[in-house]
Amino acid sequence: MTIRLVAADLDDTLLDSAGTLRPRTLEAIEACRRRGVVVTVASGRMFRSIAPYGALMGDNLTLIAYNGGLIREAASGRTLRHRTVEAGLAAEVRALCRRRGWYVQTYIDDELYVESRDDDRARAYEKLAAIEAIPLGDAYWDLDGEPTKMLLIDDATAMVSIAEEMRSRFAGRLSLPRSKPGYLEVVPLDVDKGRALAFLARSMGLGREEVMAIGDGENDLTMIEWAGLGVAMANGSPLARERAAIVTASNDDDGVALALERHVLSLP
Repeated sequence: MTIRLVAADLDDTLLDSAGTLRPRTLEAIEACRRRGVVVTVASGRMFRSIAPYGALMGDNLTLIAYNGGLIREAASGRTLRHRTVEAGLAAEVRALCRRRGWYVQTYIDDELYVESRDDDRARAYEKLAAIEAIPLGDAYWDLDGEPTKMLLIDDATAMVSIAEEMRSRFAGRLSLPRSKPGYLEVVPLDVDKGRALAFLARSMGLGREEVMAIGDGENDLTMIEWAGLGVAMANGSPLARERAAIVTASNDDDGVALALERHVLSLP
């Protein structure tokens, strides 16, 4: 198996627990570049949040953002694919969240909208993504437009029942993966990282046997299963580790670098 394209999740995969790209990871990515192997990002984050990492990893990489809802070139800004949640359906999600008292944030045109930036969850997300949210107050609940994504945030225990109710209410209408124990992603039904990676591979003239996918969470399962070589992080969810062909080291132990060294760089 000759790998020509590698798609890696960002948080808890490419990035260590401190939120940094470790030197060994960057060295392995650069070695792949010299061999003509593309290593790119496939993240649930918004495009603006992952673009700086793409700039460190290569020249005008095509990045997968919003769990596959947006596929865009980092340097040129050219969009290859964009899917959005229908406005009425997004309003229905916000209305339910407001009735239940659930925190939800909305992404439209690569901007992040919240009711208030004073909420601890909004502040924590801003810090994680290095993005400043736009607070709308009560007007947030009547926000117009078609989101690329919405995100519910709570503690991991509460999110179990929230996810259960959301999936019951929106079954067959939305895709609702959990990227972290306390995150519930809201994206169009035809959006996931596996579909996005397949689209990107086809655009490059590659078959799935030439693709590696590396991830840790539930939202990575579709690309781990689609790729010719699916890799899970040792710190990943039990389901990710179960579905992957191989399990590499954790994000704090250079797991991505190790996978690249063993399964890309060591081959003739």
